[in-house]
Amino acid sequence: IVSGTATSGGSVTAAFNGTSGTIATANVVSNVNARPSVEGRATAGGVGAGITNGTVTATLSPTITTSVGGNLTATGNVTVLTDARLGADSYYQAISLGGLGAVGTGTIAATNSATIRTVVTATGTVGSTGGSVNVLAYHNFDGTNFLSANTVEAGAKQVTVSIGLAVSDVNMTATASASVKSDVDAGGTLVAPSGSVNVKSVSGNYAISQYKRTGGALIGVAPDANPTATASGTTEVNLLGHVRSFDGVTSTSGASNIDVLAKANDIATAGIDNAGGGAISIADSNSTAQGTPHINVVFGGSSSVIISTNDASAEAFSGNDADASTSSATGGVLNVNLFGATASMTPTVAISVTGGAHITSDLGTVTVEATSNEEPPPTSDGTFNAATVSGNTITFALVHNAFTGQLVAYDRQGGGAIAPNLDGRSITVIVTGTNTLQLGVVFDGAAVNPFTDVIDFGNRSHNLETGDIVIYQPIGGAIGNLP
Repeated sequence: IVSGTATSGGSVTAAFNGTSGTIATANVVSNVNARPSVEGRATAGGVGAGITNGTVTATLSPTITTSVGGNLTATGNVTVLTDARLGADSYYQAISLGGLGAVGTGTIAATNSATIRTVVTATGTVGSTGGSVNVLAYHNFDGTNFLSANTVEAGAKQVTVSIGLAVSDVNMTATASASVKSDVDAGGTLVAPSGSVNVKSVSGNYAISQYKRTGGALIGVAPDANPTATASGTTEVNLLGHVRSFDGVTSTSGASNIDVLAKANDIATAGIDNAGGGAISIADSNSTAQGTPHINVVFGGSSSVIISTNDASAEAFSGNDADASTSSATGGVLNVNLFGATASMTPTVAISVTGGAHITSDLGTVTVEATSNEEPPPTSDGTFNAATVSGNTITFALVHNAFTGQLVAYDRQGGGAIAPNLDGRSITVIVTGTNTLQLGVVFDGAAVNPFTDVIDFGNRSHNLETGDIVIYQPIGGAIGNLP
């Protein structure tokens, strides 16, 4: 008899509840890397009977929280991040040899039920006067790519051999069901008038359950081999507070642009490789891959004021898949095969705007979208050929997915400069097409004082420097006597 357990639990908390004053940059971060792993091995043999019995369990259940309940302000970027990279392994191997009978049974389970949350509470304010604000909850995601090697695996391999009767019975469950949330509670405020406000929850749940059996006897029976893989994560963004600049009376733009995203990969894989032989051979094998992932965005609470100078987007996206396979081969005078494979995935992908919320884009558009298993088209990595710049417009080979007002860094990467005094600087862009853009800044002509010749960008940084050569391009009516 074999029994093994590996558990990773407890709690990790990072919190800021004070007042920062104005600092250069700020990061409030919780990082957790965990992978409990357990392996059981059993061998039994005898003239009369050989019996093995194993119970092997790996459990992952930490609670990881990063929060801001105070006033955190910087001139540059501010990031509040929970970064959890988690997996679990449970394996069992057994050999049973018997003169008259050999019996092998096993229960193998691996589970990831972690709770991961990044939150700006009702009393919290996160702001940047010249950079961006990021409120992020990541699970098996490095900021660019999903970490698909961080799996939850339950696996078994059994060999049963007997002159008389051989029985192999094993149940395996691999469950990946992390809860990942990025929240701004009602009353909480994000503000980055010159940069982006990003509120994102991204999670990867990967469940694998595999079984392999070899049996031989005068009578061979495999009554139950049931690997089950379940990928059912919960991934949410709840923006119930504000994105605004507020002077106590008037609310103005709280971000150059706003990006709200809940994105999840929920993948379940189950398989059986079953082989047996005997004068009478009976095989019963069933593999199941399944999932009910939930991906949800609430874009605005009942009293939220959310204002963006340029584009504001909110998206819920689910990438999901279930694969189940069964391979069963038996040989004997009489063969009975009962085997099956079932794959099902039922995602719930939703996005909502609460009644009473006020969401405004001064110069751009507001986009709300929910999709499931819709692969995005290939996009540009931001590189371009300086020799192709024409009419002050940069052209990319692929769709750039940038938005007007987005702050980017220019790096000529050893090539020719497209303008003097630009290399290494951060500057905003003006989108002119899906593959084209210009470097510059949009402003409201009504904010120009014709007597002092001053353009007022409000609480936004224009990112221009003295000596920059700029070209005025009116959208709509021109200012004063300018063409």
